[in-house]
Amino acid sequence: MILSRKAGVYAIRNTVTGRMYIGSAVNLADRLDKHKRALNAKFHKNRHLQNAWNKDGPESFAANIVCVCAKTDLLYFEQRAFNAYGHDRLYNVCLVAGSRFGTIMDDTARTALAMRMMGNRYTAGRSLTPEHRARISAGLVGKVVRKGYSLSAETKAKLSAASRGNKYAAGTYRSPESNAARRAALIGRPCPQERKARISASLQCHRVSDITRRKISEALRGRKCPAVSEANRWRRQITLGQFGRSRVNGPARKGQPCINTHGISVTS
Repeated sequence: MILSRKAGVYAIRNTVTGRMYIGSAVNLADRLDKHKRALNAKFHKNRHLQNAWNKDGPESFAANIVCVCAKTDLLYFEQRAFNAYGHDRLYNVCLVAGSRFGTIMDDTARTALAMRMMGNRYTAGRSLTPEHRARISAGLVGKVVRKGYSLSAETKAKLSAASRGNKYAAGTYRSPESNAARRAALIGRPCPQERKARISASLQCHRVSDITRRKISEALRGRKCPAVSEANRWRRQITLGQFGRSRVNGPARKGQPCINTHGISVTS
């Protein structure tokens, strides 16, 4: 039978002990050739088969074709071969075809896996280029920290230093048209009572820090107040007098006149 480009199930049998290794492949000839080269080089992935090959010699092994089938049926017939021969007669470690379900790792394999996973677990042995790091950093900008994930003091200090100034929209400026569109979209939008309650609760006992006060003072320093007409100034002074407060004499007591800056007496 010409095995080139034939898919099926094969068996590598030890003629001395009768045990065998069963597998399936899309190309039987290529797979059997890889097994032979790996066994001769003493780096086959199945250590049981490798140990038997080293002990009994290559002449004690024979390759047999169990069946030739379609590519979609490979795992089905491989599992049937497992069940027919029994696990006690096989070198195979996995009990289920195409899966490592039921495989038990020994201490040596566990130690080797643990050592390989230490350090850079996700890209073991591979360092990221500066361009790759820049793309990852840009993709994480603005993302919310996972709930329940606590940051270290060093990370918090770095975030605090990076957040100073306008770092959330660095290099981006909204056009007047964009600002106008956002303003128009927010006008008349109702605020749910639940959101109002949350905002109110978050602002209770809220105290502005000294740094924020100083920043607000520096931002308002030198800014001129809008011009107030004489009529508005007169109306404002009359209103203050009616409520029992004078800009000259301070708060008035009950039953005493209140004198405003224009000399008008208003009894509280």
